[in-house]
Amino acid sequence: MKVDKLKVRARKNLNPPPCGTELSGLLNCFASSGDYLAVSQCAQYSTSLANCMASKGRTKPKEKSTINYHLARMSKTK
Repeated sequence: MKVDKLKVRARKNLNPPPCGTELSGLLNCFASSGDYLAVSQCAQYSTSLANCMASKGRTKPKEKSTINYHLARMSKTK
């Protein structure tokens, strides 16, 4: 089998989510206690998650480049 044109997408580097470890700790605490309303037992994890979320703030997503879109439009008009 012969393939004339083959396109391979580059791997994207996935960054770990912000505050992921704190959220994981809170969910593990809920799971180990067996009660999702166990506020007193998981207070430490809850406050660490709240502090992390407050310190990170909201970030804008990176805008995608539109160069490929415009190049495709230009090639269609020819």
